[in-house]
Amino acid sequence: MCKHVSKNLHHIQDDAGEMWKNFKDLPARDLCSVLDDDDCGATEKEIFDAAVAWIQHEDVRIMSYCNEVLTVVRFPLMSHGDLQTCAEELALSDIPPDCYSTLLEEARTYHNKASDGAVSNSRRTRMRNSVDVVIAIGGFTASEQTTNRFQVLPVAELLAPSTKEMRLGLILCCLWFMNTSFNVRNS
Repeated sequence: MCKHVSKNLHHIQDDAGEMWKNFKDLPARDLCSVLDDDDCGATEKEIFDAAVAWIQHEDVRIMSYCNEVLTVVRFPLMSHGDLQTCAEELALSDIPPDCYSTLLEEARTYHNKASDGAVSNSRRTRMRNSVDVVIAIGGFTASEQTTNRFQVLPVAELLAPSTKEMRLGLILCCLWFMNTSFNVRNS
């Protein structure tokens, strides 16, 4: 059951009815199993949103489970923008800062090390298997400036309508790379 919920978390969150209500009624152990699953079919931001919604569903959960539940969110894997949004949402919530401040600091440290090229590997920084992503290294920004940034972009985000010219170029580049890799292997 947990595996099914984990793979379909995105769809469950979109359902404002019975499925979402049942999700928020999961026991803490099952919730952590769902959210920590490497095959979870949601982005880290969606996992964060689900965790916070579960914690805030009942007041007693804030003091009893917030550390345990927020620990399964892999904050280091979020984009800078999502990480900032999460920090702002947590600051405005009833969740005490001692439940999340070290997790946010860990993510900021990870992002700083990643920009320097020194990335540490741990359970909390391991990519989930079923989240489709494109890894972009270097290239051009929307203002046509060169960059050497390393970025992990969820495929769903690449297909969003904004800055589609840049994204289309990245997708075409990835398709070319996959085709070239396939041809090299078959040669």
